[in-house]
Amino acid sequence: MGRETEAGVPQMELLDKGAGRAAAGEGENRLVLIVDDEPLFREIVAETLEAAGYRTLGAGDGAEAMNLLRTERPDLVLLDLTLPGVDGLTLLRFIREEPATAAVPVVIVSGRSEKATILHAVQLRVQGYVLKSGFSLKTLLAKVREHVRPAEPAPAPAECAAALPTTPPQPPAVAAPEAPLVEAPAGRSAGSLSPLLSREEALRRAEAAEQGRTLSGVVTQVMSMAASPRGDMAELAGLIARDAVLSARVLQAANSAAFASNKGVVTTIAEAVRHIGCGTVRNIAAAVEVIDAVPREEAGAAFNPVRHWQHSFAVAVLCERLAGGTDAGAAHLVGLCHVLPKILFHARFDREYAAVLGAAAAAGKPPEEVERVMLGATRGELIMAVLRSLKLPDLIREPIEQYLAAGGRPGAGAGRLARILRIADLYANGVLLACSPQSPIACLTQAEFRGATGHDRAPAYDSDALRAEVLSLTAMLARLSPEEERELMKPLLPRCERRLWVARDPALCPLDPVTAALASVAEVDLHDRLPISREERSDHAALVVLSRAPGAAGFSAGDITRAREVFDGVPVLWLSGRADAVAADAALVPVTWPVPLSRLGEFVAGID
Repeated sequence: MGRETEAGVPQMELLDKGAGRAAAGEGENRLVLIVDDEPLFREIVAETLEAAGYRTLGAGDGAEAMNLLRTERPDLVLLDLTLPGVDGLTLLRFIREEPATAAVPVVIVSGRSEKATILHAVQLRVQGYVLKSGFSLKTLLAKVREHVRPAEPAPAPAECAAALPTTPPQPPAVAAPEAPLVEAPAGRSAGSLSPLLSREEALRRAEAAEQGRTLSGVVTQVMSMAASPRGDMAELAGLIARDAVLSARVLQAANSAAFASNKGVVTTIAEAVRHIGCGTVRNIAAAVEVIDAVPREEAGAAFNPVRHWQHSFAVAVLCERLAGGTDAGAAHLVGLCHVLPKILFHARFDREYAAVLGAAAAAGKPPEEVERVMLGATRGELIMAVLRSLKLPDLIREPIEQYLAAGGRPGAGAGRLARILRIADLYANGVLLACSPQSPIACLTQAEFRGATGHDRAPAYDSDALRAEVLSLTAMLARLSPEEERELMKPLLPRCERRLWVARDPALCPLDPVTAALASVAEVDLHDRLPISREERSDHAALVVLSRAPGAAGFSAGDITRAREVFDGVPVLWLSGRADAVAADAALVPVTWPVPLSRLGEFVAGID
């Protein structure tokens, strides 16, 4: 969302009603459907459009919009993506698949700025993507005019034309805090975009991301001690006691419901260390410092730092368990800190990056291409610059650097902790402790797991227990308000009462993020083969196939087609680790992982 009023509705630049009425008649008999779950937002947009002569209809959720579209034929749909029940992307797919509405122009008006979401919308042929973080009614009216023009447009007076530009204004070179950044006009190429920052300016800002709030010397020493097997409880307690603020937070945590013992109130750091354990105190100290490094209000409206903290706690817990032994402390801190560069990037570049994503969607260009033009560097380069600015101990920084440099897919040449970080990151997403519904999900092979951990047998984790542990830790350490805590408890994806047959290639690791995600949104029956008889159909509503490659034994396109026939043509989702060629006449082709979590949610929600 954009800047918020007390009522929770984006603060918008109000359009002069007289100017709007001066153009009345321009959209006469043109119908615009506004789909948004905020009634006040719908009312303000409807009033603006009606003042310009358009007719409007409103819908508060996807299901209501679908019902309207069965009887009404709008000339344009303004669509929010975050809707209760049937979400915006599902509704957009419905619009494109129905012959009667397939050609209706759709403009997204949303607070979601994730790259995968925008690309998904572009693939579904949207005509524009307006970010609520850079929103004004003038811009929206200009976008409506661009796609819904009258047969004989009435000329507007000069003063009206000045008040209501026919194309959105270009963003300033450096946006002032109150100046909304808006998307580039549809059809512009990335090469014609105006830079927001030079490369030097962007890198300077990234390298100063922690300026004035560097990790304290005490916590840096705590991290270094955690990475060393020679640290002990007494030394750690003495180190924490040097920092009054840190000491207070550790004592607060030690006496919380999550960590309190039955031995009474803990009054000293030494007691906290003895009761809770060196590792737990160390982890709490580092987590508190990571949270306090970024004031919540600095993050942009389209970015949720609390979800990122939750994710980092989950990854830290998993890294520690997967590494074990003398690497456990360092692994915990690698998992904890790996999200911090992204949080700080959004705290410093959120407004500019929202403009980049909007421009990329409008131009139909990859975000990386537009990033280089508008920011002088890619998002990845700037995040790496932020990481270097943190001055973390090398044993913590290097695995994170290897992980980020490889785009989250460090190979066999990367260090052990970088590869463990990949496993923990994907599995945390799988149990829905992810930063957003667009977080990536993928299966892991047995070879990947063995290469990273040195073990053949993957552990079995209780997903519900892990979620409960992480959610309580986040609520306590992040000092959430009751409203924030309720929001945090909401699942990223809704659960549907559907039963799935999941056929997983035996070469894949049992510690499977994709199966964990599916089990979070539906009832899963897991098998290492495809169904072979109609008796196995039972009440299975869909078939999900997970294979390391399209040609894996027992998991070919032909095998899956036959299994689908056995299951009377149920919906099939086939995910594969490779994009090997599949026969041109094959009835099914695989989707290559990673895929966003939302892809699984949409598949399950779309099952009849």
